[in-house]
Amino acid sequence: MQLEVTSQVWGHPNSLYSDYLFTGGGSPFVEEKTFRRGKSIRSSPAGLGWASAWIMRPDKAERACNLFSRKARRLCENLDVDPIGQRISLVSFDMKSAGSQHTLDFLDLRAPSMQSVHHQDLPRFTNGGGQVLSASFSPDGIFWACARDDNTAHVWDSRFMNRDGNPMRILSHGPGLDPKDAYGVTAMTWINHHGSSSRPVLVTGGDDGRILEWDIRTARPRVVATLETSVGYFTIGDVYKNEMPLVAGDNGGKVYIYWTKEHWDDVYKTELDNFEADSNDEGEVWFGVDSVEKMVDWTKINVPGSTNPYILDIGAGNGILSIALADAGYNASRILGVDYSADSVRLAKAVAQHRGVPNLMFERGDFLKEDLPLLDGMNDVGAWDLLLDKGMYDAIALAEKDSEGVSPLTLYPGRVKRLLKPGAYFLITSCNFTEDELKERFAPENTDLQYQ
Repeated sequence: MQLEVTSQVWGHPNSLYSDYLFTGGGSPFVEEKTFRRGKSIRSSPAGLGWASAWIMRPDKAERACNLFSRKARRLCENLDVDPIGQRISLVSFDMKSAGSQHTLDFLDLRAPSMQSVHHQDLPRFTNGGGQVLSASFSPDGIFWACARDDNTAHVWDSRFMNRDGNPMRILSHGPGLDPKDAYGVTAMTWINHHGSSSRPVLVTGGDDGRILEWDIRTARPRVVATLETSVGYFTIGDVYKNEMPLVAGDNGGKVYIYWTKEHWDDVYKTELDNFEADSNDEGEVWFGVDSVEKMVDWTKINVPGSTNPYILDIGAGNGILSIALADAGYNASRILGVDYSADSVRLAKAVAQHRGVPNLMFERGDFLKEDLPLLDGMNDVGAWDLLLDKGMYDAIALAEKDSEGVSPLTLYPGRVKRLLKPGAYFLITSCNFTEDELKERFAPENTDLQYQ
């Protein structure tokens, strides 16, 4: 009988089990019948399953232990190791149930034979059979989630598991446009927007073609992207490592790469739609609210509102930084937020109106190539007292190069020099570039700037 590996995961790299490989699988499910005198008298599943821990030596692989016996008639579907590296989650199903009954075990890697310390049945599939397509711990190890082919993802608090199998959250996608493309929640991942100290969020892709970001506390989704057909797969890159923020594929064979101007148009169209549906959803704040507060605090010390400065917010996004400056007492009529996405500008204006700062000015424009509008009292484009960049330079760094292989970043320092008046300031927040790299890129000979 042929056996298939259905899941494998390495031990945590910073744990005692970094050289362990955990594998699981089984045989394809078949029906075995026993006959007597031409009549079937017994029917039973003939499949076998296994889950094992292996120690990967330089010269060989050595089986450490079996996580469950081959005789258990269970097929291992998914394995995952928690972020600390001390527990492993194992999802399997009883072959006698034809896939309708799935179980979850938490195994303690420190215990003898890595025995199960928690066992429970997962909610049954209502269609009589089904698959758990993926399962994983959140980055902080608190939550555990599984994606299912019934178009839902189930979430538990792994510290307080319910033995009755009921999850704390059931996150559902809408039905697909084509029943033949119904595969369920085929992709799922946890992310931290603002570092390990922030609450993780779950991102899922389902039959409705939407990639959704879920707030686990409220089970309220935010649409990240919408594909033409059901989601086949997606991956979220680390933009601070020059990776694409989102690459997705639908089950119609189309691939979507999100980082171009079209990507930002899609992002802000979605965020504008979300805001119009719920005014409390103001969209993503790049680098978090803390970065906004730090930039405002620096501005209050170095460019106080009493000087009535002209301030340019480069890549304003949803306008939160400009709004925060107005809330801090700066003259809103002397603040301009610019972004090359028209929907970003519409979103920023709507958020400012909702926040009670309607006289803030937001305009669509290409900071690198286009002349920006002059505010009242300005007589030259180079009359700005302060330029603010909260992630725009990082975003431009990932933009496509031109036909000659030149990055648009090369235009940035000269543009800063052109817009600032003598004695003015340029304040930048970056996660892609080190302090030394920024000093080099904005060197005095290129910008006339002096580092503080």
